[in-house]
Amino acid sequence: MPQIVDPLDRLFAEFASLPTVRRVYEAVELRSQRKVGGLWGGSAALLLASVLRRHDGKTLVITADDVDSLQLQSDLACFSVASFVLPKQELDDNQQPDPQLRSERHKALSAAGKQGAVTVACIEALLQKAPSRKALGKGRLALLRGQQLSRDPLIAQCAAASLRVVPLVLAPGEVSARGDVVDVFPLGADAAVRLEFLDQTLESIRTFDPASQRTVEVKERVELMLGGGALEDDATVLSHLDLPRLLVVYYEPLRIEQRTSLLASFDSGFPRGLMALDETLQTCAQLSLSSLPSHDLDLKILSAGNAVGSGEADPIGRLRSVRGMQGRVLLVCRSETERQRLLEIFAHKGLDLDAEQVSLRIGAISRGFRIPDLACTVLSNVEFAGVPQQARVKERIAVPSRAIQSFFELGPGDYVVHAVHGIARFLGMELVERGESAEDHLRLSFADEVTLLVPASKIHLVQKYVGSKAGIHLDKLGGKGFQRRKEQVQEALFDMAADLLEVQAARSKVLRPAHAADPVERDFLDAFPFRDTEDQVSAWSDIQKDLEKPSPMDRL
Repeated sequence: MPQIVDPLDRLFAEFASLPTVRRVYEAVELRSQRKVGGLWGGSAALLLASVLRRHDGKTLVITADDVDSLQLQSDLACFSVASFVLPKQELDDNQQPDPQLRSERHKALSAAGKQGAVTVACIEALLQKAPSRKALGKGRLALLRGQQLSRDPLIAQCAAASLRVVPLVLAPGEVSARGDVVDVFPLGADAAVRLEFLDQTLESIRTFDPASQRTVEVKERVELMLGGGALEDDATVLSHLDLPRLLVVYYEPLRIEQRTSLLASFDSGFPRGLMALDETLQTCAQLSLSSLPSHDLDLKILSAGNAVGSGEADPIGRLRSVRGMQGRVLLVCRSETERQRLLEIFAHKGLDLDAEQVSLRIGAISRGFRIPDLACTVLSNVEFAGVPQQARVKERIAVPSRAIQSFFELGPGDYVVHAVHGIARFLGMELVERGESAEDHLRLSFADEVTLLVPASKIHLVQKYVGSKAGIHLDKLGGKGFQRRKEQVQEALFDMAADLLEVQAARSKVLRPAHAADPVERDFLDAFPFRDTEDQVSAWSDIQKDLEKPSPMDRL
């Protein structure tokens, strides 16, 4: 039998040999319903990942809320299982479906139709209506750079698929046209797409970030799923799943029960929907995974210990506190940078990873756990450092282009600065029609009540005035006053740069004794339990290099 080198493969192989895990495998194969307890921390994801290695059908994981869904998705990814979270649809400030969440739902539903898909959804998201599979599959559009394509029929096709025609694409479900440039961001798409035309030829295909409007990647081809019609939510989420071969997993059923009780107290129709869901899933293979002990199947997986002590200051002591005197430890680091930092600390402390049976892996796990039957402990580098577990928080999806949106929130009478013409007063928005097209414009008032219309597609030329209002004067449209002020500022900046260069030249001639490295400094850094950013990881090595130079340090 070949030797298993990868620590994760070894963990899966030994975990699969446990009698309780084998009984879980049998239950899934027989399409029965079992309850599994004693799954502390991220071990529920380990069991589910082990089951999914044998299950060739689709999987639906039901959680209490979106926070649990995102946490489980991260844990599953740590054990090499890709999954999609179906979030709960919420309303935005205008009482309309939030476009970001709606797009995430469409993306998860599209992925749910693929072979072996793993869908994670909270109970609310599962009971909400969704577009049908047929509607999501409509409007498939394959584009190739250099192909013959007309701009106007493409825009008409997007509008027919209910994409909102806007001056500037900021969120999913929008399309805009500015001259020969068409921006499209379909619901469920991974990124917004910018198409540039030259006459009847598609000259360029690029994905871009709506927040900054900057190009992310240049592509030769792209496939857009525009959807069909209004994409009304007239179907169920279960219609996207293959029920005869579906594996249903209830993650922390007690939390789900508490959540459903709360929702039922606010919505009288919720119990009926829940009952219909239970009846539909009755014939599916089901697993209930709980951290609490179970009278059915119990794995007795334990906590990896509390946050007492710092593994960065005392690695040997921390290892013994979480695993005992012997046993394997798999440390999960959130990034390669954190992994390298931990390796440096181990090397500095003289820790032999092979002798101590310690392995490092990239990933993110919610909470560590210990499997006594395997003498194996899985732990995050944050827990190993001794940092207490933080409360779980659902991060709201950031709405792109906040700066641009705040620009549209300008009130009549506010001062603005035009990049070419200078200071003006914003009067309001005005719709201007040119031929068959129409576009919003900003009406700006300059000196002598001369007004200028700026297309919304040129908003990058205008910024809100943030200076002092005392003694402010409007610039003349076409005048030279604003240009002279810009030239004066430019000259002042050149003078300041020249002064700084002279100071730097004088400092470069100054010599002083180099600062010798002190072992106490390294011990202090290792003992400090902070969450490292990339800047923090690299900052100290840069400072040390400066201290060891025979010249004054400028890194302040």
